[in-house]
Amino acid sequence: MNLRYGSILDYSNMDYPGKVASVVFLAGCPLRCGFCFNEALLKEENCAEESIDFFVEHFKKQTK
Repeated sequence: MNLRYGSILDYSNMDYPGKVASVVFLAGCPLRCGFCFNEALLKEENCAEESIDFFVEHFKKQTK
């Protein structure tokens, strides 16, 4: 299975209060909110595509 994504944020202290987290900005949200600040993620064709294994390996490296 593949996922389309706009970017990966390896370290965030804003998205999971009190913890350090990694964030994957997935593409293709169907909501189209007027206040959305991730507008670039709305069009899936503008985003990269990788397998789930890619993400697993990427985050394994981050935990070492």
